[in-house]
Amino acid sequence: MRYKIIRDESLEKGPFRVTTLAYDYLLARKSGEAVLNFHWHPSGKSHNKQPHIHVGTNELANDSVLTNKIHVPTGRVSVEQVLRAAIELGVQPIIPDWADRLNKTEAPFLEHRTWG
Repeated sequence: MRYKIIRDESLEKGPFRVTTLAYDYLLARKSGEAVLNFHWHPSGKSHNKQPHIHVGTNELANDSVLTNKIHVPTGRVSVEQVLRAAIELGVQPIIPDWADRLNKTEAPFLEHRTWG
C-alpha cells in the first residue's frame, strides 16, 4: 500500500489523515501461487488506472475465458475487505473478535473516502 499523510482540519480526532495512493494486495496459497491480486495503481505504467483484480492462474479452468492478465474491475478495496475475503476463502482468524476489529478499523476509511 502506498499512502500519504495529509492535513485535514475538518477532523475531530486531529488535523491529519491518511490517504491511499495505490495498493497491491495479494491472497496466495501457502505455496505462493496467487489466488487473487487486488490492484490499484493510478500512476503506474499499466494502461489500467482503475481498481481491479487478477485471478490466479491455478484458480482458472483450462477452458476459462479469463486469464491471470485480465483486469477484472472493482471499486476501491480496503485492506479490511481483503482480510474478510481471505477468511471467507478459509484463512483461520487468529483473534475471535476479528469481524468487530475489521469493522472498527474500516469505519474511518468508509467515512472519509472521497470516491468509490
